[in-house]
Amino acid sequence: MQSTPTRRNVGIATILLLAFAAGCTTRPAIHADPESGAGTTTDRPVAVQAAADPCRRIAAEREHVQEARRQAVEKGDEAWKTVLPFIVVARKASSRAAVDEADRQLAALRRQAETEGCIAG
Repeated sequence: MQSTPTRRNVGIATILLLAFAAGCTTRPAIHADPESGAGTTTDRPVAVQAAADPCRRIAAEREHVQEARRQAVEKGDEAWKTVLPFIVVARKASSRAAVDEADRQLAALRRQAETEGCIAG
């Protein structure tokens, strides 16, 4: 048995946590009144309504999981924004080190050219 969480397990746990959090922050459901055609806001929480009807419960859970999935996809799509600054900093540091090394070599060559009596350029 594995003692460390895998990426898949962490992803599933994240989706479930987001679904739970989304379920805790939902507003009262608006249901269409078939007789008047208008929407009515119920006073009972969505969870209580969903528990009364298994199809509603499944639909509510599905909606929450789809939202969690959408947020996870969005987070993944925007991950480069988190990594990009580190890549830029690393490349800048690498570039700066290469420029400094080239400057040191040029200075050494300049000194060597002066010592040898070559035309400095």
